[in-house]
Amino acid sequence: MLTTGEIKLTRSEFRLRSQVIGVTTGEYKNVRQLLHHRCPGLMRAARDVIEASELKYCQNSREESFLWQHTVYVASMAMQLSYREGLDPLFPVLTALFHDCGKFQNGKFHAGKTPEEETGARIARRLMERAGFPRKPVMQVSNSILALHNDNRKGDINTCIVNDADFLIKFGHMGFANFFEKSVLRGMVIRKSILKTLSKELTYAAALETCMRTRSGREMARKKSGITISLFRNYLEELRRSGISDYEIRKMEVNRGKDTGRVVQLFLVLPRFCEHCWNPLAVSFDTEKGIKRNRLVANISCSVCSRDSGYDFSFCLPEPSIAH
Repeated sequence: MLTTGEIKLTRSEFRLRSQVIGVTTGEYKNVRQLLHHRCPGLMRAARDVIEASELKYCQNSREESFLWQHTVYVASMAMQLSYREGLDPLFPVLTALFHDCGKFQNGKFHAGKTPEEETGARIARRLMERAGFPRKPVMQVSNSILALHNDNRKGDINTCIVNDADFLIKFGHMGFANFFEKSVLRGMVIRKSILKTLSKELTYAAALETCMRTRSGREMARKKSGITISLFRNYLEELRRSGISDYEIRKMEVNRGKDTGRVVQLFLVLPRFCEHCWNPLAVSFDTEKGIKRNRLVANISCSVCSRDSGYDFSFCLPEPSIAH
């Protein structure tokens, strides 16, 4: 049986008493070591659920699970943030381990009206109980997952850390690589991915620090934000110098929602000119209510030539967090 242990901290170092009775540990090297030591078999069980649901969704067209890779990345970042905050990493890591496990439930992507966090929390409760956790920590992790994307629920430090970890792994050098990996998963060539998704990447990169809920998250976000914007600027400039394509990063503002009076700074990646008549492109916006938050809908068009030269894209607007 597992029980919750104490955390002993000093200024220079801290020691963590393991949840396994009678075992004292220092910092773990990675999440695999942490979970193998303190709840053996649980990581394997979570992986089986995540991989099975994603492979069913893609009809076994992939050899590996992208969602499982993402889960390990978020859990690893959650462990790093926990240590920076002087906390036992176990519960933040467990929250991260299950935070997305309901995404492909029954082989469907965001199916039905049940939020994926509710499904994820239910899976977490079942597997943690099987691993021998008592009710209190099981419910703590479950509630942390439910609060991740529900403003009506009061999140705890586990929610804050996983929120930050989920954002942070999508930026910096890892995020730069992730952008191209997602392009392949979506079946997009690079040009289409730039037109459809790069504006979201840069808009969120610019707002990254405001999305953080922990001190350590904000410190890391400042660095990752600059790295991300610099990497994509340099990439787009190399495309231009090579004569392949010519994009501009246009900074604009849009209201977060009608009658809110709040604005969001956008970093829109657009072709510098219409590819047919070489006239500048025009941008128009609208917002609509998404599943979790307001979405921006952008329409890019040329007022001179045919509609075939235009396109549109949409994404959820970044939502500033209340720092804890």
